[in-house]
Amino acid sequence: MNFKLIDSSFFENERIWNYSLDSNILFNHRKINRVTITDHYRKKQGRENVNNELIIDLIINKLNFETLEKVEYSGEREVFRWEPWYLENNYRLIFWFKDGTNNHLWIRNCHRID
Repeated sequence: MNFKLIDSSFFENERIWNYSLDSNILFNHRKINRVTITDHYRKKQGRENVNNELIIDLIINKLNFETLEKVEYSGEREVFRWEPWYLENNYRLIFWFKDGTNNHLWIRNCHRID
């Protein structure tokens, strides 16, 4: 399974990267074929060990076939907080489905949990 960078741009003062997948992953019984990663995770100190490649690896190797409950959120989105163990570390990802879609994940944040 491969991710392909479609484009990179700015959205609401954040840099975003849009990726397509050459084959679908399944998340919450939905076929995911697009992912957007924001640079929010890069804006805090101590996250130098996190990069887009790590996030993509987590999605491919750990998120495929997962079913998660949404977390409490005051807006209309179904926000997910996921804490996988990967390469001898725990990570926390915050993400949701891109507004108006059910096959496109919007990754807002990722950091290692120490």
